Amino acid sequence: MRNKRGVALLMVLATVAVMTTVVMEFVHDTQVRSRIAANARDSVRAYFLARSGMELSRLMIAFMKQSPCPVSSGLAGALTQASGAKDITKGGTSGGGTSCEDELRVLQQMLNMPPQPFWKMLPITSELFQGVADGSFGAMMGIPAPALVTGIEQSDEGGKLADVDEGSGVLFGNLPGNFSVEIDDEDRKIPLKSLWKGTPAQNRAAMMRLAALIAPPRYDALFSGVNSRGEEVDRHEFLSAILDWMDPDTSISEIDLMSGQRVTGSAPEDSRYDSEEAPYRSRNASFDSIAELRLVKGFSDEAYRAFADHLSIYSEDKVNIESMLAGLLGRQLPNDQGELTAMSAPAQFLAGLSVCLKPEQLVQVWQRLGLWYTAFNNCVLIGLLPEEAQAEVLCPLDNIPAVNPFSNFFVETLAQLASAEGITLDKKVCEDAITVTSRYFKITSHARVGDARRTLTMVIRHAPTDAREERYYWREE
Repeated sequence: MRNKRGVALLMVLATVAVMTTVVMEFVHDTQVRSRIAANARDSVRAYFLARSGMELSRLMIAFMKQSPCPVSSGLAGALTQASGAKDITKGGTSGGGTSCEDELRVLQQMLNMPPQPFWKMLPITSELFQGVADGSFGAMMGIPAPALVTGIEQSDEGGKLADVDEGSGVLFGNLPGNFSVEIDDEDRKIPLKSLWKGTPAQNRAAMMRLAALIAPPRYDALFSGVNSRGEEVDRHEFLSAILDWMDPDTSISEIDLMSGQRVTGSAPEDSRYDSEEAPYRSRNASFDSIAELRLVKGFSDEAYRAFADHLSIYSEDKVNIESMLAGLLGRQLPNDQGELTAMSAPAQFLAGLSVCLKPEQLVQVWQRLGLWYTAFNNCVLIGLLPEEAQAEVLCPLDNIPAVNPFSNFFVETLAQLASAEGITLDKKVCEDAITVTSRYFKITSHARVGDARRTLTMVIRHAPTDAREERYYWREE
């Protein structure tokens, strides 16, 4: 019997050990499940916060496109008549009168603000809309505005809401999380489908803009030697590869920039991709997404980062010149800029000039485009500065046009600069190719609640006839 002493203790210890393991496993499983449930809850909250940002952005765009503007001050029409400029609403929404977008442009001019589209004027965030809703934004701007929504109480840090009835008018309140929205204008970009669809003139115009975009010497490294994909592609081959990816024929093609005609060779276009580890063929149709550019020969990661933001699969032939050059003009440039050549000018500025200048004209003034950019910038800046400060800025124009409407300013300034070089600008062609309104918008809404993040992306089009919205793309991440 003495050999069996302590057996009960051993059994108790073993039982305690097993029970401890079971309990710890149960606690761990409970914590994991609780965390999963919290993440799922936060993910749903983040999704609907992102949807809130998306819907509010759509509402803002629809409101700004209304014509006549329901809160019109009549300033836009008065300014047009007083200045003798062309109709500020040309190329914009129809319906009679000026749109809210036009009214905002007049306000920009009165406040000496550089020309820029409405979606770039303020950060579109949950904090901004909450400030508008509770009246704090209006108070900050000195505008008396009553609160549009009621406050809510938060009973715990987890975000459980108390005493909030459906339809109570609560917008965001103290809900955890936030959202931010990016609105990108597709009409400022180069329309890829115009490279092969439409008339030869439209084909040439789109190819000219693309050639001007990749022409600056700062991109020489992308087209000399072997890129990160192991390819040797010069600028000529790069343009041809983009065209061949879309055009319906199976031979290597290019566009003659002088005539606009497509020149087709005898070599098969798919030979570009035969050396790939998994060979594939050109699509011979329009791009389904801008990311599809990565399949085109020459579009390395570096080239994609440099050019993809300036290309669109949605936009049409007219370019929103105001949006394209927003943020580039009306700035105080440094005094010492070195040699002012095409390399000094932003790529968007070169692409903008290519809309109105013929290829031979662009070549003629290529070495002086840095000076042209400085002239454009300074002439915008003079229109924004008080009279006592204007003497410090040099604008080479004999007659400085009004900054608003910007399309008129762009054409008149370009015509005077071209005339000084002995070049005659076809104003009618230039006016027909540009606009200051946009129809295609890419809206990206980011939301975060706790550790959960959701991103929604949508591309919409506002029909110019009735401002009706059409959806072209939707993605949830």
